Formats: sequence, structure tokens, C-alpha cells
Amino acid sequence: MSTFNPRTFLNPDRLSTISPDLLFQFLSKWQSFFDGKSFDLTPLTSSKPHYEKVAEVLLASDGTMPADMVDALHYIDEMARDDAIDALLERAEDDGHTITVTEDSSPADAAIQVWQANPDLLIEVHAETLALKQQSFMYYAGKKTNRRDLMKHTPQEDLAIQSKVDDWFAQKRRGRGSRVFFFKNDKKVWIVIRHGKPMQREGSHNEDGTTGIAFYRPQEHDVLVYDRKHDEMGVNCSSRPLRDHYLEVMGEVLFGDRYYFDTAKKYTLAPLASLGPSALACGDVDGLEWVRLTEIQIPHGGGFLIYKHDDVFSTESAFISAMLATGAPFTRASFKMKFRYTKNPRTLNILPSSVARYTQKGDSPAVEEWLKKRGFDISEAAGGEDDGDEDLARD
Repeated sequence: MSTFNPRTFLNPDRLSTISPDLLFQFLSKWQSFFDGKSFDLTPLTSSKPHYEKVAEVLLASDGTMPADMVDALHYIDEMARDDAIDALLERAEDDGHTITVTEDSSPADAAIQVWQANPDLLIEVHAETLALKQQSFMYYAGKKTNRRDLMKHTPQEDLAIQSKVDDWFAQKRRGRGSRVFFFKNDKKVWIVIRHGKPMQREGSHNEDGTTGIAFYRPQEHDVLVYDRKHDEMGVNCSSRPLRDHYLEVMGEVLFGDRYYFDTAKKYTLAPLASLGPSALACGDVDGLEWVRLTEIQIPHGGGFLIYKHDDVFSTESAFISAMLATGAPFTRASFKMKFRYTKNPRTLNILPSSVARYTQKGDSPAVEEWLKKRGFDISEAAGGEDDGDEDLARD
């Protein structure tokens, strides 16, 4: 998820990364707001631009700052990074926009020009960046009766999703005005939902020693990912009620069934007890060198019994044998996975019934294949042929 606090980016240091002339052009679009504050923007174009006073006026606005200006400043700040600006400029060029970038231009200068050329483009690239960075999801299996190529979703479906989630957010004091973005990535479709959080009011300290109040609604981005091959929806958000709501909305709007996505088990740790070390075999998964079990957890006496070791199955401990013999369900397991192209092993955590966590985007195909072949992923039998796009239900 992504969140923001206006006090983080409405400060002189951040604003000063934007050239004075560009900032003046940008803020002048909200001249009436500054007129209402009896504030003159023209010193921005002087030899001594007054970034500090601009930041002070914005922070002291106490909720009166136009929402579209808050949005604009936030997205410009978010995309003014070296690891994001190249993709943004490439997309702007592809869309036919001329962005003037010189050796003296900062990433913020480029981002503000893209916003001036096409605000929706900057918002979309920002959402896509967030989607592809998120790798921790809770997965839920679909009924496999209506797989879809969601890249062919309709504008009417976008509006229906936004309307339904807005109703939920309004009831939870989070406001309306959500936005939904869809992105395709191989066999998966990433869905980013931008929405507000409850209003917050914080004290602020001004440069002259006086105090003020910053009043704002933080913004949040939730990420869902639909696996078109396996008909599964992954969700990353802040709470179980919101997760359940997203699943119901996506099922109803996109698949015609509010309960299309089942909350039944997707992951199990039963192979560890039934197969022992054989459950860690990986010779049939391209790119994996070895997998080791490093932690297991079972219920015990109202709490949990946890055992950690560099290689649990390599130990001769009678304790491990006793744990396996109890028949108690494993509630968590951690693995180290060594890939041929990496120097250090990476971590995989499984928490039945629907969570598998791993942090590297490039690892997902091999990890998912291993989970299915070893029986940890029970949502669909492994070994079937890869579904081509032509086998997916079309809109």
C-alpha cells in the first residue's frame, strides 16, 4: 500500500527541487486560493524565490487548499524519483507530449511538466509503479466458471467498482472519490484502487515560531492482482473487512457473482508432515538450486510452539520428530530458497490458508510453480498445460 501525509512533501526542501518558474506556472492555476490568503506568488520568479513562505501558506490552509492541488503536488512528489522518472518520460513521449529536460532539470521539473501536459498520465504511471512493486498478497480462488481477459474490462465496470467501493469508504469515514486502475503483466492483471483515509488534523510549527493546524485526508493505494491462468485474486489492503468487500465487488462487477472468489484454503503445509524432506525437492523447477525449511510453528497450549534452524530437516533432534508426530496442523512455515541467478538465498513464508510472502518480483514464476508441484498450493492441481490467451473467456 502507499500512503501520504501532506506535511511530508509540503516543505521548502521538497518544493525547492522544482524550478521557480515552473512552480509559479503550476501554482498560478489556483490563483484564487492564494488571493484568498492575500499571498503573492510573483516572488517565485525573482532572484530569491520564497519557497518557505509558499510552504507555510499551504500547510496553514486548514483544509481550504483545493483537493486537485493536493493531488497534483502529491503525485509530482511521488514520481520525482530517479527510479520512476525515466518510465514517466518514456510514456509521455509515446503519448506525443514534449517535455523539456536539460542537464539542469530535476526529476521534479520533469514530473511537473508531465502533469501540466496530462495529469491522468502521471497518475496512471504512479499507480502502475505501485502495483508492480507490491508482492505480498492474500490469494483467493475463483470458481473457474468465467475466466476473463480483464484488460478488456469496460469503462462502465470501472465506474461500477468505484461507486461500490465509494459507498463502503463513505460509511467508514474515508470519503468518496476513489479511482481504479488496471494494468496487464504477463498472465496477470494488476488492479490499483486509490482512496482516502479518515481525515486527520495535526499541529504544525511555522518558521517564525508560531503554530498552526494542518488538516488533510491521507490517501492510500490498495493493490489486487488477478491471475488469469489460475483464476485467482490476490489482495493487499489494510483490513479483513475491506479485503472481503473488494472480493465481493470484483466478483459481482467483473464476474457476475458476488461470491465468485472463495475464501477457502489455497495453501497448506500438510506436505511437510506427510512427505518430510521430500516436500522440499526442487529439481523439476527451473532456476531453483535448493529449498530448506528454516522455521515451523504449531498450536500448543493456547499459544504456539516454534522451532527455528538453518535446516530443520537436517537436525536429528527428537523434538522435531515429536512435532511431526503430534499431527497438529502447521500454522506457519518459513523457507530459504536458493536461485541459480542470486548470490544469497531468499525467504518464503507460508501462512495457511491464503498467504504466501516473498519479496522479489522476478521470483514469482518459480516460487508459484514449486508451491503447486509440491502440493503446498492446493487451489488447482499442478502439471496442466499453460493456458493461452485464446482459452480465456473474452469480454
